[in-house]
Amino acid sequence: MLESNIGSTSVYFNSVCLTIVAFIFVVLVLIIYLKKEKVNGLSTKLFILCLVLNLVCIILEFIVPLCIKDILDNNYIEETIYSAICKIYISFALLWELVYLTYSVVKSHNLKFFYNEKTNRFNIYGLFIFIFFIACSIAFSAILKMDFQGGINNTPYTISGLIKLVFDIFTVVGSSYIILTFTIYSVKIKNINVLQFYFVFSFYLALLALDYFAEYHINHLAFVQSLITLTTYFSIESQDNQLLIDYNKAKEEAERANKLRNNFLVNMSHEIRTPMNTILGFGESIIDENNLSEESFKSDFDNITKSSNELLNLVNNISYISKLDSGSVELSNNDYNLMDLINSINSNIYPLAKTKNILFNIVYDPSIIDTYEGDSKKIYEVLYYLITNALDQMYEGDIKLNVKGNKKDNEAEIEFILEHNGYFINNDLFNEELDILEMSNNIKNNNYNSNMKIIIIRLLVKLLNANIDITRKSSNETKYIFKIEQTIKNNNSNNNTRSSNVISRIIDRNNAGGERV
Repeated sequence: MLESNIGSTSVYFNSVCLTIVAFIFVVLVLIIYLKKEKVNGLSTKLFILCLVLNLVCIILEFIVPLCIKDILDNNYIEETIYSAICKIYISFALLWELVYLTYSVVKSHNLKFFYNEKTNRFNIYGLFIFIFFIACSIAFSAILKMDFQGGINNTPYTISGLIKLVFDIFTVVGSSYIILTFTIYSVKIKNINVLQFYFVFSFYLALLALDYFAEYHINHLAFVQSLITLTTYFSIESQDNQLLIDYNKAKEEAERANKLRNNFLVNMSHEIRTPMNTILGFGESIIDENNLSEESFKSDFDNITKSSNELLNLVNNISYISKLDSGSVELSNNDYNLMDLINSINSNIYPLAKTKNILFNIVYDPSIIDTYEGDSKKIYEVLYYLITNALDQMYEGDIKLNVKGNKKDNEAEIEFILEHNGYFINNDLFNEELDILEMSNNIKNNNYNSNMKIIIIRLLVKLLNANIDITRKSSNETKYIFKIEQTIKNNNSNNNTRSSNVISRIIDRNNAGGERV
């Protein structure tokens, strides 16, 4: 009886010898990792979850040999609590693999549809996929047949059967994907050494070969998991590597910003020199010319005035961009009438359009609410810069401003739809990830004042927490949709006498000279 107990103890020790080593590995890494400072991101949370799941698998791997011994000693055929524990062990092992696969995806930014880099969270479909695979792993553990072996000649108690075969196939495929992912990641980051992962993967394949071809069965799963965890801690999650990555990233960002700044300054100095040279040139010609006719004087003075206005506009736009970008411009919420705002737009845009023989039309939805609370000045500026930017690029054609409104309780979404056949602004320029230097560098437009307007529009739209969408209707037609939500101050629509009179004046004015509306 004593010999039997000694033999049983020896078999159990053989079953958990690697598990003991794995337990020491994981506990040490978990203590060290939780105590150190780290970035509180999704990949960090997933790695901590991997450590915890690895520890759970190790604890279960201490219990599983005892369950297998009881099943084999009593020749259980039906499902028992012991076989259920063994299946729970496989389920947790699968869950660890799923979490680590997700960690590798998030860490290497390999599948951007899976999670949102801005919020550092799963996208809804990414979360759905993850839950789906968890459900599949539980079903896999419950349905597939599980066999048990061990106990003879001190052979470790291990799980076998179809469930282990499928599990090993899934593990090999998943490990191959992880190796490929981290290899690509190391090429991109340049400070990550993935040779350790190749060693662990080769070691795992060697254990599988011993298991299936030499019939040398051993519980190695938790040990291999802990090796992967340890390798990840000293490579991907290494604080030194992270510092090097952050340093190189900051260095590249500084070089990129410096290049963009230099391009901006070169362009700016050119744009400032052009009108200044004109002013100086014509000014010198006025001074040096003794017999200057009145007509020549007026022509030269007119050129000086135009160049001075261009220079003033450029300086004003640069100053406004600087204020908007620094956050020193604040919203001023006051009650305003939408018709007054549109009438101001018409009063200032109509003369500019008329000088270029461009037809400017305004179309209203008569059901629009009359009075709102918001910053009407900033809304006016967005519309003014959008329309004048179009005028800067147009030599003929027409511009139409369509104003609509959709009521939502005490809020209303106002839509300003601008259509014209002028210059097309790429919608990517309104991507919030671009800073103003990148935006300025990406604008393909020879009119620099117009470029400044585009930047101002983007910054104003962001300040107003509004949205703008730009599409090209055809080869020479552009459509802007500027949407903003405003608080309703009263429920009166523009279908009243005062608003009708304002609309009539705009229509009459724009129709002057036989132009169509």
